[in-house]
Parts: sequence; C-alpha cells; structure tokens
Amino acid sequence: MILLWACIVGVFASAACAMLPIRYQYVPAVILLIAAPILILLIGVQVSAWIAIAAIVASILNISQSIAISLGKNTRPKSAAPTGVF
Repeated sequence: MILLWACIVGVFASAACAMLPIRYQYVPAVILLIAAPILILLIGVQVSAWIAIAAIVASILNISQSIAISLGKNTRPKSAAPTGVF
C-alpha cells in the first residue's frame, strides 16, 4: 500500500512541477530526480527486479538524451525535416 501511495504522490508532484514556470521548475525537478531511484527501488523490492531494471535503463536513456539535447547536440540527422512544419 505504501508503494501505491508513493507512486500517486510522485505523479501528482511531477504534474505540479510541470505546471510551474520554467524558472521555478529546477528545484522541484532535482528533488523528483533524486526521489526517482528510491521509488524504483521500492517497485523492485515489492513487484519484481526485472521491472526495476527496465525502469533504471529507461531513466538512464532519458537522462542521457536530455543531456545531449542540453549540450546542443542534435540527435536528428541534418537532412531530416523538422516535425510539425508543413
């Protein structure tokens, strides 16, 4: 039951963080980033280690892609047209 409430609180906290203006998102986002491995560990203990391993791999891939984008490295090939442009 604690895992369920922890997941619900995490979802609402991340939604609240997303609704903040960009300049106010940094501190709550870092707190959520620190809390994510704890939640993944709880899921791994109570549900399955495979699910926790999949969540860790997904979060590492997401973080590495975010770092590449923030450093200005475009992951899209130069010849590809931007999405959403007609």
